[in-house]
Amino acid sequence: MDSTDYFIEKAFLADGWHNNVGLSVDDRGYISQVRKNAQPSKQDELLGWVMPGLVNCHSHAFQRAMAGYTEYRVSDTDTFWSWRETMYRHANSINPEQLLDISAYLYMELINRAIPALPNFIISIINPVEVTIHISANSVSQLLARPTVAASI
Repeated sequence: MDSTDYFIEKAFLADGWHNNVGLSVDDRGYISQVRKNAQPSKQDELLGWVMPGLVNCHSHAFQRAMAGYTEYRVSDTDTFWSWRETMYRHANSINPEQLLDISAYLYMELINRAIPALPNFIISIINPVEVTIHISANSVSQLLARPTVAASI
């Protein structure tokens, strides 16, 4: 199995910051080896400071599509409840294909901001009278796999 090797000036590892770290990544993109107090070799790609990507532990992707529409008050009567009504109207106007597109875009934005993981993704489809429509776990996992693949997560 081929690997790509890196020499890192300063890396944040499980036990803190370390200077001169060697890192090997296999052809599947997995870290295969980490070496503390390493010496650079001619084939190493040289990197400066490196730390693991951050994890976003919770997200509602559909709300990404309404960003900019609800961050300010339109009138003095705007409240959390008027925001909530707008959010439900928006959520109920999105079809499954649009949700996949929005999710893929969100995932690409997260990757570009060094947030490569989103372990607690929740899809909830709620109608205006707040009756939750249940989706089978299998169909949810299939839905979630599509945008993550599209975003190269």
